[in-house]
Amino acid sequence: MNNRQVQHELELFKLAKDKLRKDLRKAQEKNYGSSTNFSRDFIRQYVQPFAKELVKATGKRARGRATTSAISLGFRKMQELFEYLVDPEMVAYISMISILDSFYTCEGSKPKVQEGFKKIGRRLEDEMRNEFYYQRAPEDVVAAIHKRNNTKESTPSYRRQGAKQIAQKLLVNKYDWTKEELFQDWKDSDRFHVGAFVLHVAEGFGIVESYPLRQGKKQQTYYRLSEPVKAQSIIFQSELEQRAFFRYPLKDIPKEWEVESGASRHNNSGGYYQAWIRTNLNLCRSFYSDTEFGTDAINLLNTLSRTAWNVDHTIYNLAYRCLEKGYSIGSLNAVFDHPRLHEDMPRFLEAKPKSDPLRKEWRSETAQIHQAHREAVTKSRNTRLALNVAKDYLKEPRFYLSWSCDYRGRMYPQQSFLHQDSSDFERSLITFSDGCKLDKSGEEYAAQAVGEAFLGSKVNYEDRSKWTYQNKELILAIANTPLSLLSEWSECDKPWQFLQLALEWNRVVLNKQKALWDVPIGADATSSGLQLLSAMRRDPDGMEFSNLFAPKDINDPPRDAYKEVLKRARHKAYRDQNHAWLADYLEERKLGKIVLMTVVYGATPQRQKKEIKEHFIDKGLYPSKIDKHAVSYICTILRESAREVFPMAFEAMDWIKDLYGIAQKNGNTSFTWKTPNLDSINLLKVEQISKRITSSYLGKITIPLTEIKEPNYNKMKTSLVPDFVHSYDSCVLKSSFQDWTKPLTVVHDCFKVLPNDMDLAKKRIRHGFYKVCSGDPLAQLADDLGVTEEQLPRLKQGTGCLEEVLNSSYMFN
Repeated sequence: MNNRQVQHELELFKLAKDKLRKDLRKAQEKNYGSSTNFSRDFIRQYVQPFAKELVKATGKRARGRATTSAISLGFRKMQELFEYLVDPEMVAYISMISILDSFYTCEGSKPKVQEGFKKIGRRLEDEMRNEFYYQRAPEDVVAAIHKRNNTKESTPSYRRQGAKQIAQKLLVNKYDWTKEELFQDWKDSDRFHVGAFVLHVAEGFGIVESYPLRQGKKQQTYYRLSEPVKAQSIIFQSELEQRAFFRYPLKDIPKEWEVESGASRHNNSGGYYQAWIRTNLNLCRSFYSDTEFGTDAINLLNTLSRTAWNVDHTIYNLAYRCLEKGYSIGSLNAVFDHPRLHEDMPRFLEAKPKSDPLRKEWRSETAQIHQAHREAVTKSRNTRLALNVAKDYLKEPRFYLSWSCDYRGRMYPQQSFLHQDSSDFERSLITFSDGCKLDKSGEEYAAQAVGEAFLGSKVNYEDRSKWTYQNKELILAIANTPLSLLSEWSECDKPWQFLQLALEWNRVVLNKQKALWDVPIGADATSSGLQLLSAMRRDPDGMEFSNLFAPKDINDPPRDAYKEVLKRARHKAYRDQNHAWLADYLEERKLGKIVLMTVVYGATPQRQKKEIKEHFIDKGLYPSKIDKHAVSYICTILRESAREVFPMAFEAMDWIKDLYGIAQKNGNTSFTWKTPNLDSINLLKVEQISKRITSSYLGKITIPLTEIKEPNYNKMKTSLVPDFVHSYDSCVLKSSFQDWTKPLTVVHDCFKVLPNDMDLAKKRIRHGFYKVCSGDPLAQLADDLGVTEEQLPRLKQGTGCLEEVLNSSYMFN
């Protein structure tokens, strides 16, 4: 066992534990105790029984001399509250959040009792006001309130005040409501009494306890979390800290996975060195599936784990400069600065009445700037985290990633950062540790990679490399002063990967300052789901449009299925007199992609219509030019055209849905099939009856209503097609690379290697694909699910020749 890696893991454990403690202390100091992990878990467990206790207490009659006490007055207001907030669990949820914010705090942050009472009352009043308007106000007012309540990145106070003001202005000015018809704000005494009543019930329930405290001659009653709840929080935090760990890259080769019998979700033999860390990082990333992975899967995971990596210092330094300057480029999101963020309202505006147009304009513009800044901070979170992790590995001679599979067999790194299964920017942050001295073939592949990152993958190989050689001066200039030439590269297809490749091309090929090329270059499948189904069916049309055949001319570009779908959709529109005008709007490749790329994954027409609508909104064409009827028509003809381009693949998807129905009727509660790599894939999705509580200002929570988890047949029905396809696209990679000995990484169904290794990698991928699609995988699926040919006749295969795949140029490109 490597002592350096063990020490590294212990340091990551300590860092994670310290962060948990810091986050807890920060939440308690700021009176946001409800945001802690313990509080969320506590509320989830007890919100239902506490709601019952509130209902029970509110149902009692106030008697005797106590009718004028704070608790009795609060009781009456609570009865009024329940008339509007008919869901007691909403009342309990808001009450528990407020109690934890007030009393799950540091000693120095405890509020006065009166403040705690009023906080509970005020928050319940806010929810009651919202419900009052939701029930009584016109639709446009309700929509305006809802929009303000859901303003992203704004504070609860801003949303609360904004929603209140919008409702009042619209109802008074537009609908002539009188002040008496508006929601009547509570008095401070009402808030106090409601809070006192809730805390009285909470004390009886055991959440808080009261205690007397003498100050001078007076003795007052105070509240704190009860001792049992405190003990529960300490135990919860202790268990949380024991599991704490930052999943950062390893400094030595990960522990190898071993083949174990039984469900792979119980196999934690590989990855990090410490057994207690591996307990929660199993080979199969599923809590329920009984998928079992065989030797090929284990071999490929271990192969991927042996690939060593480095941080790209040049990209790292450039990214930090972009952050400092506030430049957002592609998936690198920076936080901008603006003078208004630090300025108070000018005095001449402050002196004007609040209704003055100039003053209102200044406030509106400033609010928009602050809103945009908050959104930028949120968007930049991943960028900043990735750079912080990269900083820790700048001086490492090499680092490693550990890998595992989802239940379908697709492979993913176990680390959160510094891997290729991420954004364009994060991919550019790392390189292989081991490079290659480019040979003639390697240089050509490197040139193609530079051109492809700039132009996109739908131009032929010759044009990609031609662009690189013809733009030598541009590449030199970008490499020398990348930030001065942002406009030349920031809008290209993959800006950060292009920049990384251009810098490497400059160092290795143009200036020859560096002997070895170490930036990964990749090859991606063409519509992998439809490609696999077309090959399984031997569909000559689908195989052609997914580039499984060799091009007729060596210089032909790859077939573009998305554009073919658009072309056919345009012809349909032209032939329809009522919709011929729409043909002019069916030019952008993205429209074809919306339908074709998602159909294998169970996308419904409703979802596709929504994405088409969003496309035209972005173009400024909806609803002025393209209305909802046009969107519906476009979706219909795109789906029809997609079926024409891949006829037998669509037939296969329909057949698999029928197969599912029969298998379920046969009594299957989960669905298991064997892959060509001898993995046993188990599709099992479960559901627990639960309830979603969504408050206007205090977030939402899902609470379980039963302990039993039942099979979710609807989810499994929509999952079978994509899961079957994914189990096979991962098979292609396992069959191709399980004994690979050179640098390698995979991202879903694509791979990345060094340029000199691309010829061999593509040869292997063609043979792996051929092996996986040989025979009749769809018939085998039906057999594995226990459906006889009498119950469901097997699909006939077409005339496409699978052997031609071995000569394909663009099946992965």
